[in-house]
Amino acid sequence: MLVSVRRRRRWPAREAGAVIRLVARHTLEMPPGVYWKRCFLDAAYERELFLAELRYARFDSDNRTQPGTLGPHGTVELTSRRVVAEPGAHDVPFAHVIGRALAYVEQGTLDQRKGVYMFGVRNLVLPDALTLRGAILVEATSYTRSVFVAEVDAEVSLLGIGDAIEKRLEHELRRSFRLAVELANVWVAADGGAGLATFRAGRKLR
Repeated sequence: MLVSVRRRRRWPAREAGAVIRLVARHTLEMPPGVYWKRCFLDAAYERELFLAELRYARFDSDNRTQPGTLGPHGTVELTSRRVVAEPGAHDVPFAHVIGRALAYVEQGTLDQRKGVYMFGVRNLVLPDALTLRGAILVEATSYTRSVFVAEVDAEVSLLGIGDAIEKRLEHELRRSFRLAVELANVWVAADGGAGLATFRAGRKLR
């Protein structure tokens, strides 16, 4: 597992905001197609990840696959995705403020043929204070393994508690990508939720 985080300032003044650049790499014990179909687009997996493991206060998703169209390299099938979510506000300073401040709407498009999910995030509470764009790439490294790469650019411009939200955002991003892959590996190996009780008894993801 490799996670790197770099920050760059556009201007010296704090009011200008900070751009957080995050890149995360993890190993999936499955081919790309299995991850997209049996995890990323599976409602039960999503509930387990976001509500049980990440302890979100709210998570609602709507995935809609468009009819396949014939392109120069074969049939292209795109899935549009809309998520409305609110991370939990546990164990952080200003929890009652920061939890609500991170509530968001995510809209993206998955191209399974390319193995890429491109997305943008709009903050529900402070739309001008926090913006995020990113991509998730899943590429096969063997017949049974893939590399999961997430790249995210997030900009935070908020006086007073901006630094606290930056730290919380970095923490949530790193944690969500790591748990998404850990749970996906168990989910597929256990054939859905059947083996999760044994998994929880032997490991603690939180």
